[in-house]
Amino acid sequence: MDIALAGAIDRRAFLKTALVAGVAVVVRPLAKSQYVARTAAGLIIASIVVFIWAYASTLRGKLPAFVVLGSPAAAQRFAGFALVALLVSSLRLN
Repeated sequence: MDIALAGAIDRRAFLKTALVAGVAVVVRPLAKSQYVARTAAGLIIASIVVFIWAYASTLRGKLPAFVVLGSPAAAQRFAGFALVALLVSSLRLN
């Protein structure tokens, strides 16, 4: 193997290592918060799935929360709250 070729390969390997190390410094401190956020998001998705399943099943008339949501006043308040929560969350993303 030519010495110049071996030197070029070593420099490329060193450059890649330096780039990865530079990126890892920025990403690594956020790793724990990312794990926490993903765990919380998983629990939220699971609760949404259970809520939809319970709403669509025959349990709908037996669960007190769904009985209350059946009244027009409570349904309006819940829909208003959901709309405000959606608007606030979309504003915070910008």
